[in-house]
Order: sequence, then structure tokens, then C-alpha cells
Amino acid sequence: PRGFQIMISTIAAPNSSIIVSPLGTVIGSRSPSPVPPIVMSRSAIRIASCTGGSSGGSGASLAAGSTVLATGSDIGGSIRLPSSFCGVVGFKPPFGRNPGDPPWNLDTYCSDGPMGRPVADVAMFQNQLSGPYPRDGATVRPAPVLPEAFDGIEGWRVALSIDLGCFD
Repeated sequence: PRGFQIMISTIAAPNSSIIVSPLGTVIGSRSPSPVPPIVMSRSAIRIASCTGGSSGGSGASLAAGSTVLATGSDIGGSIRLPSSFCGVVGFKPPFGRNPGDPPWNLDTYCSDGPMGRPVADVAMFQNQLSGPYPRDGATVRPAPVLPEAFDGIEGWRVALSIDLGCFD
């Protein structure tokens, strides 16, 4: 697809396998991932649930174990929703972090990003995707690098709001 030319050229390497376009939405910007003829793509971790968005095929494929890494495109939650609905990890990079094809590369809400199962795999994949690209002047130079190893969270305090202070 036209919108993924830069992403595929960024990750393509000799002896690599790229699986293109798993089950997702036709329009590419709606939730919850229906596919004609009105078939709902389902989460592999809970069959009664949908996959959550236009990158739902990537989320379902990861949750089912049929792939180890995937990409998604996110304007309004299309990496974040499938990741949470399918129990995998997704990262919507900030504007300019990953290169994109015109005209989407100039949309500050639109971003292509990595999805995977462990956080370390997603960080490694993000490091591969990020950085300047000749056809995208909006990318950050030099490429910021995410750590691939993380410290534990023992001793951290976590806050939880069931209603965000305003919902019943």
C-alpha cells in the first residue's frame, strides 16, 4: 500500500520476511475492525471481543502467536486500542519520530509505529523504525534511541482512578 512505502523500505533487509496487511479494516481508520462481509475480527485472547481498531489485524496476529512483530498506523487509537484489546504492546511514537509518506507525514496526529509482545521487542523495533528519511523532512534528526533493557518497578506507587473523578 502507498502509505507504507517508507516503513517497508526502513525495515526491509536481506533475508527478512514481511507479511503485509493482516486482517484489519478496509477504510483504515475505524474501530472495531469489521471486514466485509461484516465479519468482526476477534481478539485471540478473548474470542468474544473485537480487536479494537484499524490495526486490529496486527494485534490479533500477535496475540495468536502467528508473528512476533507488527506495525500499525495511529491517528485516533489504531495502535493503542488493538494493543490493549489483544493483550500486546503497542507504541504510538510522537510526531516526527518515525518517517512517513506524504501527505500523512505532515499530520501531527498520524504516526506509524511498532507492535509486539514484550516491551523490549517493541523498543528494539522502534529503534529500527525511527530516524530521518530523505523523503520526509518532518523526522527528528538524529534518531532518538529507546533503551532495550528496563529497570524493575519494585517500590513504585501506582494510582488508579475508576471514574477519573467525574464519571459515574
